[in-house]
Amino acid sequence: MHIGLGAGVVYDMHVGSEKYNRWEYFVDGDAVQEALTLVNIARKKELAVSDTAGNLLQNEVRRK
Repeated sequence: MHIGLGAGVVYDMHVGSEKYNRWEYFVDGDAVQEALTLVNIARKKELAVSDTAGNLLQNEVRRK
């Protein structure tokens, strides 16, 4: 397993139709694009964190 972690704006939407009884769920945005890029960089058993996510996590840890 390898993980990419991003942070930022995320857009989500449900697309489909009751007529065809089929629905899909899509997400996109800065955080998704960062995570997509980073998951391809991370190797097995690694977590790759974007600068944005890293800064948010660092700030949160400092508050506690």
